[in-house]
Formats: sequence, C-alpha cells, structure tokens
Amino acid sequence: MHRAESRGRPGVKTPARTGFSRWAALVAAFFVLGCAAYYQRTALLTAAGDYLVQTDPLEAAEIIVVLAGDGTGTRIMTAVEMVRRGLAPTILVDGPPGVYGHYESELAIEYAVGKGAPREILEAFPMNVASTIEEAETVCAEMRRRGFRKVIIVTSNFHTRRAGLIFREAAAGDIEFMIAAAPAPYFEPDRWWKTRPGKKIFLLESLKTVNSWIE
Repeated sequence: MHRAESRGRPGVKTPARTGFSRWAALVAAFFVLGCAAYYQRTALLTAAGDYLVQTDPLEAAEIIVVLAGDGTGTRIMTAVEMVRRGLAPTILVDGPPGVYGHYESELAIEYAVGKGAPREILEAFPMNVASTIEEAETVCAEMRRRGFRKVIIVTSNFHTRRAGLIFREAAAGDIEFMIAAAPAPYFEPDRWWKTRPGKKIFLLESLKTVNSWIE
C-alpha cells in the first residue's frame, strides 16, 4: 500500500518524466530560435556579408597600391578615380604571373589605359606570391625601400577586412595603411546569398578570414 501511494502522490516526479520535460524544453527552445532566425534571415545574412567589408576614412597618401586578384578592372579603376580626386599621385599595381604568360599587373594597366587612365600614373609591380600574406610582406618591403609611410590599399569590398588585418600586421607599425573598397560585380553584402557566385565568394572569404586569425 505504501508503495502504490508513493507512485500516485501529487508532486512526485519519476526520473523518466523529468528527462522528458528537459528534452521537451530543449526542443521548444530550438524551435523558437529557429523561427526567429528564419524571420530575421535577411538581417542576419546581411550582417554576415557586412562583416567582411571594413574600410577606412581616406586622406591624402604617398601612393595607392592595387592588390591582385580582381580580373574585372574595378580595383584599378577605383584607384584611378582616387588619383583624379587628388588622394595620391601614383598607383602601384601588383600582380602575380600566370595569365597566358603575363603578369596580372601588366594586364590591369593595359585595361585601365584602354579606359582612359593616364599611363604615367600607373606603375606595374609584378611579384611571385601565392597569398595575401606574401603579397603584404612584399608590398611592405617595397614601401620601406621607397621610404613611404602613408599608403592607400585598394581591393574588392569582400576582401577589405582580411586585407587590412594582414597588411597592418605585416607593417608592424611602420606604415599607415588606409583600406579602400572597390565594388565587386559578384558580391553585394545585402544580397550575396541570392547568387551562386556571391555564395561562393562569401564562403571562401569567410574561411580565409578564419584562417588568418589562426596563422
């Protein structure tokens, strides 16, 4: 009688009932969070895209450096417009080899000249590098050789945060880098998830950004 009364006594929970209640609460919490994430997905995805873009207020510098890896001409033409605005007198265009036997820097300059840029403001800086880290080290060495201490870096919008982190680390306080964003035809921070190229750029750049934290 005592055992039967204990099982039926109000307020006494068996271990099975307690475990079920915890799982039910956990499932409910995940459901609520999932619903919230779904209804706020545009804002969350936009914030993720915006995170990759980090630029600086620009002021007059000694030179503008255009980073390699574009292929569309937006980086070098953004730099040309900056020269026209009086932000610097010269553009150093870097680039590795590998495009039909040409350095990317040479092809970028020919593209810009074809678009009306004065050839005299453009200087090719070919380099044999395989990463932004190597690129930053090479550029910093060249800036130190020339005695430059104030430099504008132009790269694609999605590459700005990572480039700024890497270049400032390579500079070790000797050079002030200002990071400027060129528009990327295949990446818009507020709609990158709507196109296949945008999703590929976001995923690859996010992985590279995480890797730069680790290195």
